[in-house]
Amino acid sequence: MNLFNKKNIPEEDTLERQNEKKWDFMLKIISVLTAVLIWFWVIGFESQITTKKFSNIKVDIKNFRDLSSQGYSILGNRDFYIDVTLEGKSSDLNRIPASDIDAYIDLQSVEQAGEVSLTVHIKEMNYAAVIEQSLSSIILHIDKNKAMDVLVVGDIIRYSTEAGTGIGDLIFTPETVSVSGPEQLISTIYRAQVSVDLGIDNIERPRNVTERFILIDENGDEVRNQYIKTNVNTIEVYIPVYITKEIPLRVNYKYGYYTENNVNVKITPDKIKLQGSPDYLNNLDEIILDVIDEKKLDGDRTFKFPIPVGGAENLSGTASADVEINFINMTTRAFSIPASRFKINPPKDFEYHIQEENLRIEIFGPAESINNITQRAIQISADLSGYTEAGPYPVLVDAVITLEDSPVFCIGEYAVNVEIY
Repeated sequence: MNLFNKKNIPEEDTLERQNEKKWDFMLKIISVLTAVLIWFWVIGFESQITTKKFSNIKVDIKNFRDLSSQGYSILGNRDFYIDVTLEGKSSDLNRIPASDIDAYIDLQSVEQAGEVSLTVHIKEMNYAAVIEQSLSSIILHIDKNKAMDVLVVGDIIRYSTEAGTGIGDLIFTPETVSVSGPEQLISTIYRAQVSVDLGIDNIERPRNVTERFILIDENGDEVRNQYIKTNVNTIEVYIPVYITKEIPLRVNYKYGYYTENNVNVKITPDKIKLQGSPDYLNNLDEIILDVIDEKKLDGDRTFKFPIPVGGAENLSGTASADVEINFINMTTRAFSIPASRFKINPPKDFEYHIQEENLRIEIFGPAESINNITQRAIQISADLSGYTEAGPYPVLVDAVITLEDSPVFCIGEYAVNVEIY
């Protein structure tokens, strides 16, 4: 017995299945129509020819290096931007970034200075065409390159010092700045200007600072341009600080024989005014003109000595001083000293013989003291210990008065002939 005989299927179930089939068919028709509409939309929209504007496209400058190698430069602005409108399929234009648009001018044909007008080219692109650009040409000012050196000048715009302390002339390193660029600009440059601000603290010592500079024209106005090049960016500035001080002048004595009782020494001028570094002058209490050799003088004498000032500046207007030596009641006396009384330091491994029998010695001193000197108060000495070969030699000898605290002394230089064997 067939339980699934159509006669046994309810009528309601059959209608429901028929409706489901109709609905499925309708969905298929809607899907096909939707696909057709989307296809027509893509064909109609994505493929339609349209335009698109790109703004602020930088214009490249080609062959600028070749222009520079010929000694030329661009005067003024070198940065140019344009707006470009492209035409093409929407799908293609939407894929093009602004960086793909190559706008440029070419300097290859520029061969001399002056004003030149150059066409703005835009490199061809696939699938798009240029239909409009905001600039078709650009005017450039071409100038000859120039290089020169300008002097560095400067001043201190603020500083503070104690009384008696001053600031000297600034010293710049380097002393000149090399500048180069378009001739029209370079020709207006007069100096490199440095301005130093030392603040409000007292300046007591010389100082080194590093400062930037500006280029100025003859009117003191700044000359600024991005195409001016300099060989340095900063300047080393040495700021000298000085004080003034009066320094007494003195002479030294080789042996110390002179006293205020037997010699009057006058120095003219006896002091000078110096200007210099505090480190130098604060440690300078006197200036020694020279050393007087008392054994070379047997009478009044005037010397002229240069005044050594070291690292200071002499503000007194004189570069030398007179030293006048006047003896007070001084006289000379001569003695003949026998060689047998000489005090000799002998040579090693050798004998010696003094060829002179006597040596004439002069002494110098106050008249009341010199007559009390005897021959035995004079000592003649010589050192032969350094002689290592036999032979005749002239030998310097030293002559001194052996009396303690005596104002009398030997003058002159003496030598004897010695045979070493």
